[in-house]
Amino acid sequence: WDIALDCSEDGYHILLNYAQSSFATDLGKVDFDAVSNDDKDDVEWFLDSPRGYLDDTAIGYWWDTTANEPLSLNHVYIIDRGKLEFGKARYRKLMITAFEDGKYKIKFAALNGSDAGTLEIEKDSTLNFVYASLMDGGKVYSFEPNKRDWDLCFSHYIDFAYFIDSETGKLD
Repeated sequence: WDIALDCSEDGYHILLNYAQSSFATDLGKVDFDAVSNDDKDDVEWFLDSPRGYLDDTAIGYWWDTTANEPLSLNHVYIIDRGKLEFGKARYRKLMITAFEDGKYKIKFAALNGSDAGTLEIEKDSTLNFVYASLMDGGKVYSFEPNKRDWDLCFSHYIDFAYFIDSETGKLD
C-alpha cells in the first residue's frame, strides 16, 4: 500500500507508508498532467511524523479547513514510494480531487503520465484507516481488524538522521 485514508468521523488525513520510507512534496495548485520527472528536483520533501500525529503528516491538509464539508485544495503531490533494491526510487503523482458522499476521490499516475488511474475510496466507520496502492490502476485494501477489536499494534519503526548542507542549508 502507498497511502492510508482516515476513516474517523471528522478526519480526512492521508498517511504515507512509513515502513517503505515514503516521502511527499506538495507542488501546490498546478496542472496535474504537466507534472513530470523534472518536478521532483529542488523541492522540499516531507515525511509523516514518526510519533503518529495526524496533524503532522507529509501530505498535511489537502482540504479547505474553513468549509463545513472538506473541499479539495486541488494540490498535486509527488510521492516518493521508497527505494527498491539497488536504490531505484519509485515516484507517483497524486491529487485528492474531492471528498463527496463519504468517499475520497483521487487521481494518480507515474510522473511521465503512464499507469494513470482514479479511485473512489469509501470511509469505513468500523476501521481507523483504509489503504490504497497507487500502482497498476490502483487497489483498495482493508487490512485492519474492526477498530473496537484491537488495542495495540507492533510494527516496523524507522527514524531518519538528517544532515543540513552548510552551503545550501538544505537537507542532505
